[in-house]
Amino acid sequence: MPETPQHCVITKAGVIALNETLAAEMREHDVRVTVLCPAFFRTNLLETARSATAELAAMGKTAFAQSTMSADAVAAAALRAVARGQLYCLPMREGRLVWRFTRALTERYARLLSPARMLRLAKWGQPVV
Repeated sequence: MPETPQHCVITKAGVIALNETLAAEMREHDVRVTVLCPAFFRTNLLETARSATAELAAMGKTAFAQSTMSADAVAAAALRAVARGQLYCLPMREGRLVWRFTRALTERYARLLSPARMLRLAKWGQPVV
């Protein structure tokens, strides 16, 4: 099955849930867990990445080009979060905004990420709410 934006979101949600559960289960053993949740940041990932469609490839290229944080800065943020014992590390402002939005308005967020809406956005650059 080709990878879609929805598969990426599902995978990330699974990793977050796994870490939340691990943190809860290991707390009594004084083991802390940190899950790193960066948005796009500058890497050479696109040099070897494959996309299901040309539209997804273009969206990824645009997101990486607009990123303002380097991999080193993301790593430094992760190390600070681990040192503080934080469960979540959200190093970018846009990532923190999305995180808060998804928790406050879960149903609205689900509608915004619908496959039909994402396709229209990729094809015409216009969000359809």
